[in-house]
Amino acid sequence: MSILKNILLISLLTFPVLSFAKTTEITVWEDQHKSDGLKDAAKAFFDKTGIKVNFVELRYIYVQDRLRLDGPAGHGPDLLLLPNDQLNEAVDQGMIDPIELTDEEKSKYLPQTIKAFTYKDELYAVPKSIETLALFYNKDSLYTPY
Repeated sequence: MSILKNILLISLLTFPVLSFAKTTEITVWEDQHKSDGLKDAAKAFFDKTGIKVNFVELRYIYVQDRLRLDGPAGHGPDLLLLPNDQLNEAVDQGMIDPIELTDEEKSKYLPQTIKAFTYKDELYAVPKSIETLALFYNKDSLYTPY
């Protein structure tokens, strides 16, 4: 299983704040063209919990806009993909609530990623993935990239 699938499975299994007692299905808002790669993790989650995972693919840049409409109408997701640079706005607008993880659960993630999803001393999410962007430049045009 890939690291991305493992992260999703761990994320699904470490969300004690979601009450699954009577739930038979959950909805996950995922970035476009990404849910196919997570089907094994969703199946493993179903095998462990009996809860079916339904994916709705959205361009992640529009998630907040849709959440503003669907959330109050009761059609929002149970889990969603939200870039950490959109966290503050989502919290300030009351679109997401803090989560609680034990120290053991937090230890499964890099400390920097927990910090990235902490706002006003509250944790709101766990990372699905970690991304490092690189800058490439034409050395014939620029002597240094800064």
